[in-house]
Amino acid sequence: MNNPYLNIMKKSFTVVLILFTLYSCKNKDAVNYFNAGVAKAREKTDVGDSTANEAARQAKYKAVLHDFDQAIEADNNYILAYENRAIVKRILGDYSGCIADAEKVASLEPDSANVFIFIARTKLEQLKDIKGAIAAYTQAIKINSNNPEYYAMRAMAEGQLNDYTSAINDYSHAIAICPPGSSKIKSFYRRRGDVKLDMNDKTGCLDLVKASSLGDADAQEMISLRCK
Repeated sequence: MNNPYLNIMKKSFTVVLILFTLYSCKNKDAVNYFNAGVAKAREKTDVGDSTANEAARQAKYKAVLHDFDQAIEADNNYILAYENRAIVKRILGDYSGCIADAEKVASLEPDSANVFIFIARTKLEQLKDIKGAIAAYTQAIKINSNNPEYYAMRAMAEGQLNDYTSAINDYSHAIAICPPGSSKIKSFYRRRGDVKLDMNDKTGCLDLVKASSLGDADAQEMISLRCK
């Protein structure tokens, strides 16, 4: 999950320190451990060949994880530490641990739609848990029903389950609430058109034409392939 949305985990950890909350920890020990982990995460690991680099990278993030563990042990409500530990666990391939930490954040910060998007993407991309991802997207939408990208992300997951009706409904809603002039709307039209054509609904070609008119280069190629 790239789908074009939230390509978080392909970026460096330094960029990825996403703050879902403004929670301020008053426990100095917890803060010190957390800051130590962040500092280690920023260290470069370019030590030679690719195998050596990967080994150094793994060792670095294990050290970062230990610091975040210590921060959480000092303050088990330290939301920022849970958020970033979830990211580190995902980097290290501990996807169930990653989701557990993200779900802890959700319990501490129930109004954060971003954390449910993170959970959804992890379930979809790493665990291939499409139904679980859809449930997480739905939670994000309940919190923020005005973000068209959330509907489009859920639609993509629904399409993977061949639930074309739900996918079309979500793409249609994304189009309806997309702000005027948004560059995202052309992809919503293209993706809805693609789903319609998967259902043998030739009106999907109209969506592709609309997407192409808005500047979507992929739509024009799809018209050539699917709308003869």
